[in-house]
Amino acid sequence: MKDRGQLNESSGQADERFATTQWNLVLSACKTPSPTSQAALELLCRTYWPPLYAYLRRHGHSVEEAQDLTQGFFAFVLEHHTLDYADPQRGRFRHFLLAALKRYLLDEHRLSSALKRGPKFRWLPWNDELPTPPPGDPPAHLRSAEECYENRWAITLLGKVLEDLRTECNHRADPKLFDHLKDHICMDDDAVPYAGLAGQLGIPAVTLRVTVHRLRQRYRELLRSEIARTVGSPAEIDDEIRHLITVVAW
Repeated sequence: MKDRGQLNESSGQADERFATTQWNLVLSACKTPSPTSQAALELLCRTYWPPLYAYLRRHGHSVEEAQDLTQGFFAFVLEHHTLDYADPQRGRFRHFLLAALKRYLLDEHRLSSALKRGPKFRWLPWNDELPTPPPGDPPAHLRSAEECYENRWAITLLGKVLEDLRTECNHRADPKLFDHLKDHICMDDDAVPYAGLAGQLGIPAVTLRVTVHRLRQRYRELLRSEIARTVGSPAEIDDEIRHLITVVAW
């Protein structure tokens, strides 16, 4: 993530109108069941399952306990309409969710009877679509559970943005092209070996430079849209991106 200026550029009024709409979509996930709200709920789970799991692991829970507690927490959130209490004017959505998890953990009775994964909760596509738990503990240099949470949130979000960009590219061009260029999207332009890549791909260097530029531009747009889902106002998007760049480097 070397080119910070690229990630902080505004992409216009359409992007800013997107922010509140997406926040409201997430907040409505439990209120009005529908294909749209279900998609919003699954997006919520995909984005926050890894950071919540990382928090629980650093908090001292075993792999199995962290899995069960994460699953149980999402079930609790839905059953008790916890999202109804989220307020965009009172801070970042991920902070609200972490605070809700901490309250959930205070109930020792709930901890002792944490919900197990099973067919009752197939609304959360744990086995089919959600990522499996990371193979080991969170990075050792991240000492606090909160740092693990923030770092995994940033990595998960950036990974989702990159996969969204990959999907778009697969529909428009040779899928192998994206695999060759994905590692260069966030590099400084001077660090991209255009001549070598162009020879390897069999395309003119100028064409390759334009392609990388377009990928970077679309990556920025997708990142801003993803960030806009969980901030309270368009004015917060750039600050959130700066924070993301900071914590992903921890």
